[in-house]
Amino acid sequence: MITVVFQFLSTGPELNYTLGRHNGCVSMGRQHHRRSGARANRRAFTATSKGSDRSPDAAQDADLGSIFRLCARSLHASKCLNLRSPFTTHRQRYDPHAPLEPSSSKLLHNWVMPLATGLICRVVVTAALLIVCVVGILLYPEPLHGHHVDQGRLRLYSDRSFDADKGRALLNDVERRLQAAPVELRDPVSVYRIFVTNAEWRRRLVFLWVYLAGGVNYYPIAHSVFLRQGDVNTDRLFQTDGAPVAAPRTLSYFAAHEIGHSLIGKRTGAVANWRLPAWIREGMADYIAFGGDVDIPALTKELLEGHRELDPKRSGFYARYRLAVAYLLTRERWSVDKVFRTQQPSTEVEQRLVGASPQ
Repeated sequence: MITVVFQFLSTGPELNYTLGRHNGCVSMGRQHHRRSGARANRRAFTATSKGSDRSPDAAQDADLGSIFRLCARSLHASKCLNLRSPFTTHRQRYDPHAPLEPSSSKLLHNWVMPLATGLICRVVVTAALLIVCVVGILLYPEPLHGHHVDQGRLRLYSDRSFDADKGRALLNDVERRLQAAPVELRDPVSVYRIFVTNAEWRRRLVFLWVYLAGGVNYYPIAHSVFLRQGDVNTDRLFQTDGAPVAAPRTLSYFAAHEIGHSLIGKRTGAVANWRLPAWIREGMADYIAFGGDVDIPALTKELLEGHRELDPKRSGFYARYRLAVAYLLTRERWSVDKVFRTQQPSTEVEQRLVGASPQ
């Protein structure tokens, strides 16, 4: 038995080397295997010679102990060198003094990290493609609106058919409102496109996170404004429940209001436009949409009486903000730029407004 094990240990390194080459994991050179075989032979020979002076049983026990230790080392080396694991992605050089790498560390390094990196890359690429698609739709929404009419620098598009003459009349009304804007905000050159989107799936595409709004303007992405479902022939915009918005807020009013945001953005800049207080940004756009026609005494009375329309949170309209802006422009003779630069809250302006109004 000792002779058989001795022969096994003598040929073990060469066998391991052959298996290692077969598996494509040649991490030891031939010289290293020869030294390993020589050390194994010397250890087995020493163990046998020492056991010859002792009793046969003691010698046999010593030989078996040495053989078992050598077999364990040989198996350990073979496992580290030749057995390919699904977690192994590179060739390893066996170091008997280095601690074995934990399986969890191999799993994290070779499986979890690549999968996580690939998932992050897919998410980033998908998000980038979605952003490109959305921007493309906002820049070129004409294919979604098959009916259109032009009047001067204004373009009217709708996904439902309408009478061309009534469409031009609506655009003339929008132009009239824009021409009545403060001089600093007028822009008679730029071309603006108005899209009336009736189908729900189209509104989902163009209104995005402001789906319930009456209109939306994505300045400075494009000179385009989008209005929710409306009837061009009757110049009416409909609410979410299908009821038409009451006068004087017509379809042309909503179009002029949204274009007014572009006029404000051109005057202040895109970043400063978004940083404006809501009462200035929406109040000025509403002032433009009404063509500068604001009945300050009547609105002040409704403000004191607590009318619902003068509460933007309850009504969704900006009459209260329009009143404050109109008071600064017409009564206190502020310039448009001074209104944009002011840091006063709307409540302070309203206090002056109420104090100056006749009781």
